[in-house]
Amino acid sequence: MKRFLALSALCLLQVVQAWTQDNPNTERPRRQRGGFGGRIELGPDDRQTHPDPPDDIVNLRDVPLGKLEMIEYESKTVGTTRKMNVYTPPGYSDSKKYPVLYLLHGIGGDETEWQRFATPDVLLNNLIADDKAVPMIVVMPNGRAQKNDRAEGNVMASAGAFAVFENDLLKDVIPAIESKYSVAADRQHRAIAGLSMGGGQSLNFGLSHLDTFAWVGGLSSAPNTKAPKELIPDPENAKEQLELLYLSCGNKDGLIGISQRVQRYLKENEIPHIWNVDSYGHDPTHWRNNLYHFAQLVFQTTSTDHTPEENQPTAPSDQPSVNEEHAGDSNEPEGIKDDFKPSPTNQDGKENPQVNSQGRIKFRIVAPEAKSVATTFRDSTEFVKGEDGAWIGYSRPLDEGFHYYELIIDGAHVPDPDSKYYFGAMRWGSGIEIPAHDRDFYALKNVPHGQVREIYFHSESTDSERRAFVYTPPGYDSNQDKRYPVLYLQHGWGENEYGWSVQGHAGLIMDNLIAEGKAKPFIIVMTYGMTNEVRMGGLRNFDISDFETVLVDELVPHIDQNFRTLTDQPNRAMAGLSMGSMETKSITLRNLDKFSHIGLFSGATIGKEDVENTDGFKDKVELVFVSYGSKEVGGGRTRRGGNPADSVKQLKEMGIEAHYYLSPETAHEWQTWRRSLKEFAPLLFQPEDNLLGNWKVDFDTQIGVQSYAMTFGEESGELSATAKAEVDGRSRDVTFEQVKRTGDIISFVENLDFGGNEIRIEYEGKIDGDTILFSRKVGDFATEKATAKKSKSVDDLVSENAKESMQRGADAQRQQAVAMADSVDPNFHIYLSFGQSNMDSGGRMNDADRDVPERLLVLADFDNDQRGWQKGSWYHAIPPLAARGRGICMVDSFGKAMANSLPEDIRVGLIKVCVPGCKIELYQKESFQSYLDGERDWLKNIVKTYEGSPYQYLVDMAREAKKHGVIKGILLHQGESNTGDKEWPEKVKSVYDDLMRDLDLDPNEVPLLAGEMVHADQGGRCASHNAIVATLPDVIAGARVISSAGLPTDDKLHFNPDGSREFGKRYAAEMLSFLASENLVAE
Repeated sequence: MKRFLALSALCLLQVVQAWTQDNPNTERPRRQRGGFGGRIELGPDDRQTHPDPPDDIVNLRDVPLGKLEMIEYESKTVGTTRKMNVYTPPGYSDSKKYPVLYLLHGIGGDETEWQRFATPDVLLNNLIADDKAVPMIVVMPNGRAQKNDRAEGNVMASAGAFAVFENDLLKDVIPAIESKYSVAADRQHRAIAGLSMGGGQSLNFGLSHLDTFAWVGGLSSAPNTKAPKELIPDPENAKEQLELLYLSCGNKDGLIGISQRVQRYLKENEIPHIWNVDSYGHDPTHWRNNLYHFAQLVFQTTSTDHTPEENQPTAPSDQPSVNEEHAGDSNEPEGIKDDFKPSPTNQDGKENPQVNSQGRIKFRIVAPEAKSVATTFRDSTEFVKGEDGAWIGYSRPLDEGFHYYELIIDGAHVPDPDSKYYFGAMRWGSGIEIPAHDRDFYALKNVPHGQVREIYFHSESTDSERRAFVYTPPGYDSNQDKRYPVLYLQHGWGENEYGWSVQGHAGLIMDNLIAEGKAKPFIIVMTYGMTNEVRMGGLRNFDISDFETVLVDELVPHIDQNFRTLTDQPNRAMAGLSMGSMETKSITLRNLDKFSHIGLFSGATIGKEDVENTDGFKDKVELVFVSYGSKEVGGGRTRRGGNPADSVKQLKEMGIEAHYYLSPETAHEWQTWRRSLKEFAPLLFQPEDNLLGNWKVDFDTQIGVQSYAMTFGEESGELSATAKAEVDGRSRDVTFEQVKRTGDIISFVENLDFGGNEIRIEYEGKIDGDTILFSRKVGDFATEKATAKKSKSVDDLVSENAKESMQRGADAQRQQAVAMADSVDPNFHIYLSFGQSNMDSGGRMNDADRDVPERLLVLADFDNDQRGWQKGSWYHAIPPLAARGRGICMVDSFGKAMANSLPEDIRVGLIKVCVPGCKIELYQKESFQSYLDGERDWLKNIVKTYEGSPYQYLVDMAREAKKHGVIKGILLHQGESNTGDKEWPEKVKSVYDDLMRDLDLDPNEVPLLAGEMVHADQGGRCASHNAIVATLPDVIAGARVISSAGLPTDDKLHFNPDGSREFGKRYAAEMLSFLASENLVAE
């Protein structure tokens, strides 16, 4: 490494000399001699704002691991195949969308430099495990865009190639990443940073393309950095577009002047940025440390859990926020309102701190001997000391609600002596309340009050005496015969069992809701959610299973024995904020026999997969409530578990009572959670409203039967109604308007766009138990009546509709199995087909597709009562060719073309197995299970239907088919999920060879026909894989590749119905060409 650094220093020195000559600095507050480059002159802004992390940030730990892989991509810019190093986070899944950080190296490095200097994979594994960084993909490309991109010889000679890389990055690297990996392909989820020459590239490219990157970092940026005015010609646009601009350099780095020049320009133009100057030189320790800081800042919407926003001090602890020489200076912010009042969280009799109507805090700290005073609220003013020895400072405007903070006096973090103390951020410290406009719901009023009782219980599992606070509602002691439901309510990371009753005002919220008749009286239990001693930032050491034992096996029985509770599952709920929501999700999903209502505030989200993978969820869960502050999910950003609003919508469609709430203008803070409890509590333990839920109704209309799967919901007293409507195989989503209910009458309106004309459809229904008698008035055309019936799940309803639609189309031609002789017919040609989604029978059918030659048969893959199918029997091949299919695929037109082209005495039989989204590894006979173990649950469920092995399922059907005919060819379409995998041809060969052996086939007589992915001429997202597909005949002598050029697509991944039809004909043409050598093709 020393040799490499020396080489880098010598190379950069040549460029730096010219820069230092052209940039004389007229201000010279401090001078040092730089390690290399030029003279170092430090000003008052050049200070350390982020402390050095410990060296163990890159130590291997027992945490989930991401994956580091070297991949190749085709660079049109350079005209060759290039390499880049790619890190994917622990638990990477194609079902999620990840942000991407593009990380660039220095002039003497390549795609491996970052890994050698800072081991970003280890660093990110640790940060993600500690919940300090968002799971992200990190791409480390080679920034030297030339055919020989190795760092050899005079590396300065390749400096021009670093500029060329801008085009390579934008047009080749990013598209390659976004076609191979599951990424969120928008600027908000794309970051760029680099070291030295790569730092200059990052600033040049990132700031010049703010439509592509929202997060930009330059570490020790080199002289290739453009002049500030060229970098940011429009400061106002940069302010609007940038999420983060991070600059860093060591105070011993002779290149610091380059970053200083940029930083001064940013400051002059008031462009928000971070400028971190530590004590290192132009070296890997600086780059590693600042990558550590940068990685925690990118793609974040709010601070994590309860490490409060105040973590960013106005000034670092080792530097004063104001020197005594500034005493007497005015620091009052411009436009501030002088209507300050003592905070309600002050100690009795204390006038300070004070809060005004703008949400600003005015601090007055009497510390006459202090050299400096500051606060941990970021963006606060400097504190100025008056003649009386009192220091005055102001915060920025803060969100409504409660905030933790500390004072920094001469570098020491201390509580404010005038504030009450609260436990948060793993410490007892100061807190302050910014009065909220809606604070009435937790105000102390003249209403009946419950009690918050402090209790202790013995925990055998932890061998300790543990504490809980228990809220009992008003009247609990006066009526000894009444029993109550129970809510177990958990705090977040860094807090304890005091949180909800003190900061959260849970007792007052419940008293007021009960007094207003908005909530049913129930008990609330609040206990400490940790079971082992962990330091701040050490959440990775917390084992939730231990707390689960404490709560479920020890605390719940203790509460039931010592309080008058309703002890059955319908009367027990659990909720939590932030970390507590994670605990709530894990514990309730594993204990649905004990909890029926689930509340998740600012953290976990329950989605469709959770429901599908949890036995009994639909039957046992009465309510799922998910909430966030609007600032946590604002700006189009979603949480790590995906979009919570979409997840809740999915739950509703599955027939689950689910609610989503956004606290207006708040972030990850107590006002969000107070409001969440206010919204959640009225929903608990309420008798069921029979209207709410899912209903199925069929209207017999002039254009056919229209099936509606309707869903009625209620949010904050407002009714809503949506539906999935289907007619003749076509479906649409409907959001009804003007939803009203008067007694047992429900009414709403649908505005339908029909051929460019809007038709108003008015619905009115009378609710009668599990039925609704509907009248439907369609404009001035017709009035229809129908009866709706209640059902559990929209998915079930839609499935029923689809089945009934299929039944209506198939009843007239319910299929009978084709009788087959017991002997092998050499004129019965059989073709096997397998692959992923483009082999799926999903394309929309037309009448021509259903016109199938009598000589074309299909072997039923599963039973299907509606079609009369029995697995293993042959049927006339009317689409879909799969018992569970919905339409056509390329195999349909292949079969028709073969049957129409071969002599009339030859029949054609088709066999198909398909698993959407799978890799070719799924069909590898010996090793598929190890691949499958790491796959997504939905894919595993598909595989289960193939009795656990799609390959063996295909072989078993083929063996049955061989009793009646001769296998002539094998069709494959797969590769999207293996895009870029150079080993794909060998993997395909292993599957092909196994089929030859297991079915006793001759590879000289049974070719493999493999089709390309959607072509580049159609913008195919996986088109780069076609170059690999083209090599298949080099590996398998009998393989033939089918071109996809010109075949249309609607999503650049799947062929549309027209594309599938044409593709099947191309497969047939290739097969007929092969058969022509045997003189089997008709003239």
